[in-house]
Amino acid sequence: KGDYDYWVVKLKEDGELDWQKSFGGSGRDEAKSIIQTLDGSFLIAGKSSSFDGDITNSKGGTDYWIVKLKKGGEIDWKKSLGGSGRDDPTSIISTFDGGYLIAGKSYSNDGDISNPKGFDDYWIVKLKEDGELDWQKSFGGSNNDIANAITQTFDGGYIIAGESESSDGDITNTKGDYDYWVVKLKEDGELDWQKSFGG
Repeated sequence: KGDYDYWVVKLKEDGELDWQKSFGGSGRDEAKSIIQTLDGSFLIAGKSSSFDGDITNSKGGTDYWIVKLKKGGEIDWKKSLGGSGRDDPTSIISTFDGGYLIAGKSYSNDGDISNPKGFDDYWIVKLKEDGELDWQKSFGGSNNDIANAITQTFDGGYIIAGESESSDGDITNTKGDYDYWVVKLKEDGELDWQKSFGG
């Protein structure tokens, strides 16, 4: 479609090519994480700087670009989320209620982002099953905070692992330069607890 595209390759059990598809626009579109959903289709989280092609409703800069594919690789739905700055997802999971949760970082302070903390923040986005926004939350401090992985916990909440350079805002008990920063959220996205680890 242009510069970098999402390139999705489906292999058969024996490694032979089943199908392959390219998605994107004239800008840079990079897939970061993919899951298979309960109905056998696929959900991709990545970032896009395109304003055309398969991308609609771009927010500016780079956006979270979420694409739901049918089993055969055709687009079911797609969603651009973010603001005018850099928004870059790293991880996506299915949630117990049939929706999806995306973790990453945001450098935006407008658009879909509310309550930014400064520079890069953990930006957590909860989508409903049909791709509609359920909720979104920013966590961090005045420096760079980057969420790298997320999973759902048995109590219905979420645990996020990443890195933080901040010593203020949501971060307490920092250890030095960049720390491991682990954040536990309640099911509705509210902060349950957070811990810093490092040297």
